[in-house]
Amino acid sequence: MKRAGVLASVVGCLLSACSLLLPALSLAVYAQEAVEPELLISHFKITSSNGQFVELYNNSDTAIDLATVQIAYYNNYDLTKATSSKQIALSGILDPGGYFILNDSALTLCYRMMLSSQSLGFSSTAGMVQVLRLSQARPGGPVTNVLVDNVAWSKTAASGAQILPSSTNAFLERRWADNVPKTSGGGSWLNVQPSAANPCELESVTVQAQTMQHEDNTLLPSTLPPVRFVTIAPAGEKAKTNNNKGLMAPLINELLPNPASPQTDADDEYVELYNSNETSFDLSNFSLAFGAANPRKYNFPEGTILAGKSFTTFNSADTSLSLSNEQSQVWLLDQNGAVISQSEPYSDPKEGQAWAMADGAWTWTLQPTPALENVIALSVLGDTTKPSGTVLSISNSSPTGSAATVASANTSAAQLNDAAPLHPLILAGVGAAAVGYAVYEYRQDVANRIFQFRRYLRDRRALR
Repeated sequence: MKRAGVLASVVGCLLSACSLLLPALSLAVYAQEAVEPELLISHFKITSSNGQFVELYNNSDTAIDLATVQIAYYNNYDLTKATSSKQIALSGILDPGGYFILNDSALTLCYRMMLSSQSLGFSSTAGMVQVLRLSQARPGGPVTNVLVDNVAWSKTAASGAQILPSSTNAFLERRWADNVPKTSGGGSWLNVQPSAANPCELESVTVQAQTMQHEDNTLLPSTLPPVRFVTIAPAGEKAKTNNNKGLMAPLINELLPNPASPQTDADDEYVELYNSNETSFDLSNFSLAFGAANPRKYNFPEGTILAGKSFTTFNSADTSLSLSNEQSQVWLLDQNGAVISQSEPYSDPKEGQAWAMADGAWTWTLQPTPALENVIALSVLGDTTKPSGTVLSISNSSPTGSAATVASANTSAAQLNDAAPLHPLILAGVGAAAVGYAVYEYRQDVANRIFQFRRYLRDRRALR
């Protein structure tokens, strides 16, 4: 009995030790997995009404199955004081470098992203959002939530919480000192709002620093000191900078999604860019994004230069990216990932036709013009799949404007004069037929006139 009691005590101690160690081990794993977050909160907006959103960014090199991700919301930045919470399940596949946005109202989308619209109801006084990744250590084992990233907010100054912007148009954008995310919940947040001139350009918002008020405090609230965000390359690497200050952004000018044989999709599809500047434009570290649902990216290598006033094509053989033969769109992104030019979406491209810009509008053309100004060639009958001999040709994309010429839309007077004359017998036959038809149509009237004329003659003879 004593031996059994001792054994039970030992087992009890071991279980107690394990129960103490397990939380520590789970916290260790928790902290380790949160060191380099693969899914980041990049923007968020909290208001007292509709217009709330949370944007996620795939910071990894692999696609993320969002079915393994949940958004947890608490109505206080201090979880010990939270009185309500909820978890929001996600779905879909988020590609590397892709964005996912959870919103409760209409948004102006300036770059491609996955969108999930639903009622959020986040508190505009205080709250916290966590990004959780479902983890299973072994098949059939328990599923646990691993914290990937989080952000907390408050209407007033509070430790560990971001102060919400006072403007209803403003929201918070995440920045990193060296542009490399390191820890869950790290980085700094900047108040930004869409520019009045261009909603897809963000401008910083000046805010007042909030301080704890006291009845004896007669000082005015201080203003935040100025800050400048710079990108510092890791040791041994060259910083990603461009000498494009003061230049106009290049434009996506033409796409060839479905080349005609013997050209192939793998080698001869292209995206054409136009540099309207007199000087060259450095595309180093800029990128092209392809695709309507899940965009793919091509990053321009260092030293990619667009000559001034030039049209430059980038073929699928060079980018290793293919344009869809069903529907798609293309975006040009700067080194910070902001959209600076985009094509209109296209669908059902016909073989050999280019999707081209003409005076700011996009249209199909029968005549692709890689590395040249656009020529919008259309069938007069509107059937661009079977061009006829009569073609409307519009020369476009010239820096000085566009000129339109009709190649052959009407038959000329000379062609009418050269036509063969009609035979005289044909004309006589047509005339006789017309006279015969008139006689038949008015036969009663003709008969009456003849009768009246004959009676007139008879009366004249009787008078003699």
